[in-house]
Amino acid sequence: MASPNMHLAIAKKYMEKNSSIDSASFLSGTIYPDVTIDKSTTHYTDLVSTDKLSDHLFHKVNLYRFLKSHENMSDFELGWFLHLVGDFIFFTEYFDSEYVEKVDYKDFCRALYYSYDCTNKYIWDKYSLSMDDLKDYPTEYYPGFPEYRKCILSKEQVDDFINRVSSIDINKYIEKILKTGYNVKP
Repeated sequence: MASPNMHLAIAKKYMEKNSSIDSASFLSGTIYPDVTIDKSTTHYTDLVSTDKLSDHLFHKVNLYRFLKSHENMSDFELGWFLHLVGDFIFFTEYFDSEYVEKVDYKDFCRALYYSYDCTNKYIWDKYSLSMDDLKDYPTEYYPGFPEYRKCILSKEQVDDFINRVSSIDINKYIEKILKTGYNVKP
Protein backbone atom coordinates (compact mmCIF):
# COMPACT_ATOMS: atom_id res chain seq x y z
CA MET A 1 0.00 0.00 0.00
CA ALA A 2 1.06 3.57 -0.47
CA SER A 3 1.79 5.55 2.69
CA PRO A 4 -0.84 7.71 4.43
CA ASN A 5 1.08 10.80 3.32
CA MET A 6 0.95 9.66 -0.31
CA HIS A 7 -2.78 9.01 -0.06
CA LEU A 8 -3.38 12.43 1.52
CA ALA A 9 -1.31 14.21 -1.12
CA ILE A 10 -3.25 12.42 -3.87
CA ALA A 11 -6.57 13.33 -2.23
CA LYS A 12 -5.65 17.00 -1.79
CA LYS A 13 -4.50 17.32 -5.40
CA TYR A 14 -7.64 15.52 -6.58
CA MET A 15 -9.84 17.92 -4.58
CA GLU A 16 -8.11 20.91 -6.21
CA LYS A 17 -9.61 19.71 -9.52
CA ASN A 18 -12.93 18.59 -8.01
CA SER A 19 -14.08 21.33 -5.67
CA SER A 20 -17.61 20.01 -5.09
CA ILE A 21 -16.31 17.20 -2.84
CA ASP A 22 -16.83 17.41 0.93
CA SER A 23 -13.16 17.54 1.90
CA ALA A 24 -13.53 16.23 5.46
CA SER A 25 -15.43 13.12 4.34
CA PHE A 26 -13.20 12.57 1.33
CA LEU A 27 -9.95 12.83 3.34
CA SER A 28 -11.37 10.52 6.00
CA GLY A 29 -12.31 7.97 3.34
CA THR A 30 -8.86 8.25 1.82
CA ILE A 31 -7.17 7.12 5.03
CA TYR A 32 -9.83 4.68 6.29
CA PRO A 33 -8.76 1.47 4.48
CA ASP A 34 -5.38 1.44 6.25
CA VAL A 35 -6.59 2.17 9.80
CA THR A 36 -8.79 -0.87 10.12
CA ILE A 37 -7.73 -4.13 11.72
CA ASP A 38 -8.72 -6.24 8.72
CA LYS A 39 -7.10 -4.49 5.78
CA SER A 40 -7.88 -7.37 3.43
CA THR A 41 -11.58 -6.56 3.88
CA THR A 42 -11.25 -2.80 3.37
CA HIS A 43 -8.98 -3.36 0.35
CA TYR A 44 -11.21 -6.08 -1.14
CA THR A 45 -8.14 -8.30 -1.37
CA ASP A 46 -8.36 -11.45 -3.45
CA LEU A 47 -6.57 -14.13 -1.49
CA VAL A 48 -4.15 -16.04 -3.67
CA SER A 49 -2.09 -19.03 -2.68
CA THR A 50 1.24 -18.15 -4.20
CA ASP A 51 4.68 -17.20 -3.05
CA LYS A 52 5.10 -14.94 -6.07
CA LEU A 53 5.20 -11.31 -4.91
CA SER A 54 3.88 -9.94 -8.23
CA ASP A 55 0.72 -12.08 -7.95
CA HIS A 56 0.16 -10.98 -4.36
CA LEU A 57 0.58 -7.30 -5.29
CA PHE A 58 -1.76 -7.54 -8.28
CA HIS A 59 -4.50 -9.04 -6.10
CA LYS A 60 -3.99 -6.67 -3.15
CA VAL A 61 -7.10 -4.70 -4.16
CA ASN A 62 -10.16 -5.65 -6.18
CA LEU A 63 -11.61 -2.44 -7.59
CA TYR A 64 -14.50 -4.20 -9.31
CA ARG A 65 -15.74 -5.86 -6.10
CA PHE A 66 -15.52 -2.53 -4.30
CA LEU A 67 -17.60 -0.84 -7.00
CA LYS A 68 -20.22 -3.59 -6.95
CA SER A 69 -20.56 -3.10 -3.17
CA HIS A 70 -20.70 0.73 -3.37
CA GLU A 71 -22.86 1.65 -6.35
CA ASN A 72 -23.88 5.15 -5.18
CA MET A 73 -20.74 6.45 -3.51
CA SER A 74 -20.67 9.11 -0.84
CA ASP A 75 -17.63 11.42 -0.72
CA PHE A 76 -16.21 9.17 2.03
CA GLU A 77 -16.55 6.13 -0.26
CA LEU A 78 -15.10 8.07 -3.19
CA GLY A 79 -12.05 8.83 -1.03
CA TRP A 80 -11.88 5.14 -0.10
CA PHE A 81 -12.06 4.19 -3.79
CA LEU A 82 -9.30 6.66 -4.68
CA HIS A 83 -7.18 5.04 -1.96
CA LEU A 84 -7.72 1.62 -3.56
CA VAL A 85 -6.95 3.00 -7.02
CA GLY A 86 -3.73 4.44 -5.62
CA ASP A 87 -2.73 1.13 -4.08
CA PHE A 88 -3.49 -0.77 -7.30
CA ILE A 89 -1.42 1.60 -9.42
CA PHE A 90 1.34 1.79 -6.81
CA PHE A 91 1.75 -1.98 -6.68
CA THR A 92 1.41 -2.64 -10.41
CA GLU A 93 3.38 0.27 -11.88
CA TYR A 94 5.91 1.70 -9.46
CA PHE A 95 8.30 -1.15 -8.77
CA ASP A 96 10.79 -2.58 -11.21
CA SER A 97 9.60 -6.01 -12.35
CA GLU A 98 13.08 -7.52 -11.87
CA TYR A 99 13.09 -6.30 -8.27
CA VAL A 100 9.60 -7.72 -7.63
CA GLU A 101 10.59 -11.08 -9.13
CA LYS A 102 13.67 -11.51 -6.95
CA VAL A 103 12.46 -10.30 -3.53
CA ASP A 104 10.07 -12.09 -1.21
CA TYR A 105 7.03 -10.49 0.43
CA LYS A 106 8.66 -10.05 3.86
CA ASP A 107 11.73 -8.28 2.44
CA PHE A 108 9.55 -6.18 0.15
CA CYS A 109 7.44 -5.00 3.11
CA ARG A 110 10.55 -4.18 5.12
CA ALA A 111 11.97 -2.09 2.24
CA LEU A 112 8.59 -0.48 1.60
CA TYR A 113 8.06 0.65 5.18
CA TYR A 114 11.64 1.93 5.33
CA SER A 115 10.84 3.97 2.20
CA TYR A 116 7.95 5.59 4.08
CA ASP A 117 10.41 6.74 6.74
CA CYS A 118 12.56 8.14 3.94
CA THR A 119 9.78 9.97 2.06
CA ASN A 120 7.20 11.04 4.68
CA LYS A 121 8.69 14.44 5.55
CA TYR A 122 9.39 15.20 1.89
CA ILE A 123 5.73 14.51 1.00
CA TRP A 124 4.39 16.33 4.08
CA ASP A 125 6.31 19.49 3.18
CA LYS A 126 5.99 19.44 -0.61
CA TYR A 127 2.23 18.82 -0.63
CA SER A 128 1.44 21.08 2.35
CA LEU A 129 -0.11 18.36 4.48
CA SER A 130 -1.26 19.23 7.99
CA MET A 131 -2.63 17.59 11.10
CA ASP A 132 -6.02 18.97 10.08
CA ASP A 133 -5.89 16.60 7.09
CA LEU A 134 -5.59 13.73 9.59
CA LYS A 135 -8.14 14.99 12.10
CA ASP A 136 -10.17 11.74 11.98
CA TYR A 137 -7.05 9.58 12.28
CA PRO A 138 -4.31 11.61 14.05
CA THR A 139 -2.38 8.47 14.99
CA GLU A 140 -1.57 8.01 11.29
CA TYR A 141 0.88 10.91 11.49
CA TYR A 142 4.43 9.69 11.34
CA PRO A 143 7.09 12.20 10.33
CA GLY A 144 9.80 9.73 9.35
CA PHE A 145 13.37 10.90 8.90
CA PRO A 146 14.02 14.66 8.93
CA GLU A 147 15.32 14.51 5.36
CA TYR A 148 14.93 12.26 2.33
CA ARG A 149 17.13 9.15 2.27
CA LYS A 150 17.79 6.86 -0.67
CA CYS A 151 15.39 3.91 -0.73
CA ILE A 152 13.29 1.86 -3.15
CA LEU A 153 11.22 4.99 -3.92
CA SER A 154 12.85 8.06 -5.40
CA LYS A 155 11.34 11.52 -4.93
CA GLU A 156 10.62 11.52 -8.65
CA GLN A 157 8.69 8.25 -8.40
CA VAL A 158 6.70 9.59 -5.46
CA ASP A 159 5.83 12.81 -7.28
CA ASP A 160 4.95 10.97 -10.48
CA PHE A 161 2.72 8.55 -8.55
CA ILE A 162 0.89 11.36 -6.71
CA ASN A 163 0.37 13.32 -9.93
CA ARG A 164 -0.72 10.25 -11.91
CA VAL A 165 -3.35 9.07 -9.46
CA SER A 166 -4.70 12.53 -8.64
CA SER A 167 -5.21 13.22 -12.36
CA ILE A 168 -7.35 10.16 -13.13
CA ASP A 169 -10.85 10.86 -14.35
CA ILE A 170 -12.53 8.68 -11.71
CA ASN A 171 -15.92 8.51 -13.45
CA LYS A 172 -14.40 7.27 -16.72
CA TYR A 173 -12.20 4.84 -14.80
CA ILE A 174 -15.21 3.46 -12.92
CA GLU A 175 -17.01 2.90 -16.24
CA LYS A 176 -13.97 1.06 -17.61
CA ILE A 177 -13.71 -1.23 -14.56
CA LEU A 178 -17.45 -2.00 -14.56
CA LYS A 179 -17.37 -2.74 -18.29
CA THR A 180 -14.46 -5.19 -18.01
CA GLY A 181 -15.47 -6.71 -14.66
CA TYR A 182 -11.95 -6.72 -13.21
CA ASN A 183 -8.97 -4.54 -12.33
CA VAL A 184 -7.65 -2.66 -15.33
CA LYS A 185 -5.27 0.24 -15.53
CA PRO A 186 -6.79 3.66 -16.17
